Amino acid sequence: MGRALKYLVPLVAVMASGLAACGSSGDSAKAKDTTTTTTAGTSTTTAAPAAATPYLRGNFTGTYPSGDGLHVVAQAPLPNPLPQTGGGIPFVVKNDTGNPVSDVKASGQVRDPSGKLVATGSDQGFHPAYVAKGGLSFAYIYLDPNATAPPGSTLTIKVTSEKASTKETYAADFTVTEANLVGDQVVGTVTNPRDHEVTGPVKVDVFCFAANGTPTGTMGTYADNADKVPASGTVSFTVSPLHNASTPNIDCAQWTVGASGFDESAL
Repeated sequence: MGRALKYLVPLVAVMASGLAACGSSGDSAKAKDTTTTTTAGTSTTTAAPAAATPYLRGNFTGTYPSGDGLHVVAQAPLPNPLPQTGGGIPFVVKNDTGNPVSDVKASGQVRDPSGKLVATGSDQGFHPAYVAKGGLSFAYIYLDPNATAPPGSTLTIKVTSEKASTKETYAADFTVTEANLVGDQVVGTVTNPRDHEVTGPVKVDVFCFAANGTPTGTMGTYADNADKVPASGTVSFTVSPLHNASTPNIDCAQWTVGASGFDESAL
């Protein structure tokens, strides 16, 4: 049986601005680290579309500007108050390092208007884990259920990655073979594209966006009966509900879904 929905976070989202990059060049083994700070009310325009990938599926058509290194191109502002059940602040990165990257990690710091650090968090995985040159990857910063932040606080996200020499990464991307918005849930199947077994749990995440492409929320679950998935094996999933009593107005005009397990042979 599939496991219960893990999280559902309503967000009034805006695009990230004030992008900044620093670090070594994209030709080195380690891609550039990027730190991005976003405050509610900021915005940015969009540009060239990202490269398509079989590891994502949905009706999302957002496009984002090119930049330097692996950089955050869209993130939601902090909700006020922060969700008391814990939750994720969704964001999108674009790979402009000039090379495919993997082992992507993100950390987040929340500071109040005076600059005091009041909360921290980290990503819970990226979809996809292998990010092609020019490609997008979707993730969220998870904040502790006890985290609090006053109005006007900002979330700063730092992302790092490694130049990828193979698609056979430890975080094993699944091909999203089917994904349907059915009523208030996303139902579909994902397939292990590797020529060997991948272990679970297979984490499935849906990212919601407003019609203008800005992030509005993230929901997740685990695929059904996916402790071990053989080569070319397919498993099903249901992410439900997209709306409930605490999140009645989440905008999911556009959405995308990704999934991944674990490839022990890649260690």
